[in-house]
Amino acid sequence: PRGAPARATPTASPRAPRRDPARAPVLVVVSPARALSRARARALSARSLRAQLLVGRAVPHDPSRNALIILHPRKLVVCTVDASASGEGGGQEQYHALTTQYAHKLGVDGEHFTAFNMVIGPFGRTRKDLICVQSMDGRLQVFDQDAVSFSRRLPGALLPGPLCYVPSVDAFVTGTSDLRVESYRYQVLVAAT
Repeated sequence: PRGAPARATPTASPRAPRRDPARAPVLVVVSPARALSRARARALSARSLRAQLLVGRAVPHDPSRNALIILHPRKLVVCTVDASASGEGGGQEQYHALTTQYAHKLGVDGEHFTAFNMVIGPFGRTRKDLICVQSMDGRLQVFDQDAVSFSRRLPGALLPGPLCYVPSVDAFVTGTSDLRVESYRYQVLVAAT
């Protein structure tokens, strides 16, 4: 009709196809040998990954192999990265496959535990890396690779703080909400009821 405002119809750019957010890549690994365009570099830096990543020796039955440890808010996933070669197209193309070794739901069936951060290390002076996840309420949950070891609430913890593992004394160090630094020996946490 005459006098009616024109309606804008959404059109997709011919150069940039629209992506379904549910199918968007979670992690993009870029080879430093390849140059990035400025637009692609901005797109990579603008994307946020809502997970914490660590590398450690957390593969069962292969303590020397490194794994990618991914902490999601309600889940812990341990993956390995395997190089593969493809001879398609006459040349050798190399790619990497991400293989899930195991995954854990956090807390009691993943319900009462929202992850804040994690550390890895040879807790209890073992030869392999164990994983310790701290929740939003200050609870620690320890995983011995593909098995859950224990879960302990830190005394007086209201909020989570920075968490690190000190191998020389086999202890976790954290900051509390009342601005104090506290240390908890691993063997004391294991023995606590």
